[in-house]
Amino acid sequence: MRALQRHIRPPSVEPCSKTQVAEYYGRSQQFYCSAYEKLHRELQASQQAFQTAKDLEGKKKVATTELLLWRTFVSSRLEDMPAHFHIGKLVQNRLERTWMRIGLRRTLIPATDFLQFFTEYNKHYTGDFPFDQTAINGLVHPVRGHLTRLPNLFHWQQFLRFMQIEALASYERSTGQQLPAKQISTYNIWTTLDTEQTGHLDFPRFQQLLHALHIVSVTNFEELHKELAWTLRDLPRELEGMSESKAVLRFELARRLFLERNE
Repeated sequence: MRALQRHIRPPSVEPCSKTQVAEYYGRSQQFYCSAYEKLHRELQASQQAFQTAKDLEGKKKVATTELLLWRTFVSSRLEDMPAHFHIGKLVQNRLERTWMRIGLRRTLIPATDFLQFFTEYNKHYTGDFPFDQTAINGLVHPVRGHLTRLPNLFHWQQFLRFMQIEALASYERSTGQQLPAKQISTYNIWTTLDTEQTGHLDFPRFQQLLHALHIVSVTNFEELHKELAWTLRDLPRELEGMSESKAVLRFELARRLFLERNE
């Protein structure tokens, strides 16, 4: 991992403040940006809609709407992000050359190869990547990394988009916004599995998400209930009417789980 430490690092930041916690629960009178306030006001309404939906089809519609809210928020923050946090043409070219070396001209590269990818990148280029160490660790660290535990195959444009959103998370952390940064990274991981952007996963794909969190003990729905017991305290009807074969496991559930596990 030593090679991965040669990246641009933002100034040290304080842990998430009481204000950020209040924003997260929608209790703050003033949010760090208007897009975040709009997001949380609308999520509060959709939360109630999900809990009161009469059937799984209704829950699916709410989950899709929620993910759209997050996609709109992320797009807004990318537009507001300073230029030096964007992955410019020079870095894109260097990334693509590394991609060609690692992939041996393959169209798709498995997520499990990305530790090797970053190590190879740092052999040739230094000091030009807009990621902090938290982002790197969250992606490819052997113990805490999520990306390399996913079963996905990435094509080049998908990978580049993923990296840009992770750069956004680094930017948010550099300004002290720890909770928004974590949620953006969670959204980034989620969308690699939810390729159709439905906002919900079936049980087998949610198991893959849990695997990225190093949770490998959940093999059935009963074990899922036990693993998520703490999370479900605030979502009392979240899994009502669901089973392994009929599950609507939404992004909101994953978002809370990632935050609770401090991922």
